[in-house]
Amino acid sequence: MADPNRNQQQIPGAELPSVAELDELIAPYISVIDERQQLQNREPELKAAIDARMKNLDKEFYSFVDGAVAYDFKRSTTEKLSFKRRTVQEPGE
Repeated sequence: MADPNRNQQQIPGAELPSVAELDELIAPYISVIDERQQLQNREPELKAAIDARMKNLDKEFYSFVDGAVAYDFKRSTTEKLSFKRRTVQEPGE
């Protein structure tokens, strides 16, 4: 049995036939993977900018509310910026 991890040259004309049903599922999946990678690359830059701005404003804690979700950002001199996501209760709940 051939080792699937070995890099072998493909013989022209010996490619496996395409399966349209799988191709239709795989294409959007690959797109999502690419988007996630771009976001993962951007996250450290944005987090560093938040940390720097909080430092400039002399803030150790900041809560950002977005509808029913709050993001609590905390910075310290010894640790990296951290945040926790929590659900915000509506008044009267």
